[in-house]
Amino acid sequence: MTRLGVSSTIDPKRLFVETVAVAEILLLWGLVAVLAETLVRGYRAAGTAALGLRVAGIVMAFVYVAARADALAGSRPWTDWPGTGSGQIRENWRVLLAAAP
Repeated sequence: MTRLGVSSTIDPKRLFVETVAVAEILLLWGLVAVLAETLVRGYRAAGTAALGLRVAGIVMAFVYVAARADALAGSRPWTDWPGTGSGQIRENWRVLLAAAP
């Protein structure tokens, strides 16, 4: 599959599977933030706590993407990656951007 002359090394099924996990992480931390905000509604720090939990979810999603990228990179020979390190970075961003919406 090519788009603008860039070949993709991740098939659509694998991309979907990796995207679902990232979306689940973001959804879980979003629900924890809503729950925390509901429990401490009367306090001034309720919004700050909820924001902190949402940011923690985003950081956790980045960590997960980095860990999965490392695991996927270790399972494939280096000759399969397009180009040098730029191909790996390009593939990792596709997974992250697909989960963003």
